[in-house]
Amino acid sequence: PELVGGDDAQAQAEVLQWSAFLSTEVHEASHVVFFSKRFTASADEDQVANVRSAGIALLGERLKILDSRLAGRDFIVGSSKTVVDAQAIPMLRWSAKVLPDGLEPFPNLMAFYARLIKDDGVVAAAEAEQMSLDL
Repeated sequence: PELVGGDDAQAQAEVLQWSAFLSTEVHEASHVVFFSKRFTASADEDQVANVRSAGIALLGERLKILDSRLAGRDFIVGSSKTVVDAQAIPMLRWSAKVLPDGLEPFPNLMAFYARLIKDDGVVAAAEAEQMSLDL
């Protein structure tokens, strides 16, 4: 129950809110970056590059929101780990690889990520998926 906000209805709603934000705003912005050709009818590589650049800018804007949310917080929702924190991990890894400065402009996200990758559950999940947690 704690992973979805426990017994607190407000925390449960916030878990849903931030999960939706990650799924629709952050994840979709990364689609524009990784699948730029899908977001233009043009076959011109300059146009595709422009779409990718726009996606990178959009992704950075979305991460600013998440970075602000984490100011003074250890977790996205509440005072303990929720599914939203786990949901953020792969998205932050993708973002770090495509943003010009990685996650450097987002100190709260960097600190959040550094905390989470030390969590035993996160480490076990990454090992099971054969996923590196390096940025």
